[in-house]
Amino acid sequence: MTAKILIVDDDLSILELVRILLVKEGFEVKTATNGETGLKEITEWRPDVLVLDIMMPKMSGYMVAAIMEKDENLKKIPIIQLTATSQLVGGISLKSPSPYRIQKPFQPEELLELINEILSKQN
Repeated sequence: MTAKILIVDDDLSILELVRILLVKEGFEVKTATNGETGLKEITEWRPDVLVLDIMMPKMSGYMVAAIMEKDENLKKIPIIQLTATSQLVGGISLKSPSPYRIQKPFQPEELLELINEILSKQN
């Protein structure tokens, strides 16, 4: 079964770069440009891994993760946080069953390795 990866980021160049990389690796990929749309995709599509930007307009990645944490089905989805900051903003801690973080800018291969690591733990 092909793993489903959802990428939520307001930076279109990152979305496209990561989408192309993951599709070439055989993953089924969807993208969203903000937290609201991302949350809708998460709920409807149930990805195997979520790649989530933290700082976005409309709804931050922190808010998306907080909503997911309250849902018994969604809180099981591993989250890879993409962040341009090295510290948590405002002391807010993102709690997730799989708390992974990659700081921007990042090497696409680094993200691919992390996704594969998460998927290997699920199987």
